[in-house]
Amino acid sequence: MQWLRIKKWFHKGVERLRWLASLFSKRLHIELAIIKLLNNIEVVGRKRDEVVLRLGERVLQLKESPSHDVFTDQEVRTIFKEIEAVNEEIETAKSRVSELSKLED
Repeated sequence: MQWLRIKKWFHKGVERLRWLASLFSKRLHIELAIIKLLNNIEVVGRKRDEVVLRLGERVLQLKESPSHDVFTDQEVRTIFKEIEAVNEEIETAKSRVSELSKLED
């Protein structure tokens, strides 16, 4: 009788450990996914900074030209489109991080 009770407790303990390991594994996967996305946001943010720097350089070039209209320049328009695409990529990654953070709760 005593042996059966000990065996039952042991199996309950093993099941609890399995549940805890499963929970820890899921949480670890979520945390790693969030870290990867945050790193991606940082990389894309640096790319955005480079594009904005190119925009500033182009505006300074246009300042020295006879035509001061910045928004009619094709290169400036292209850079604006790049900035919009990068911003959209950042927002998508941020929303994904938000979704993953909600899964943690």
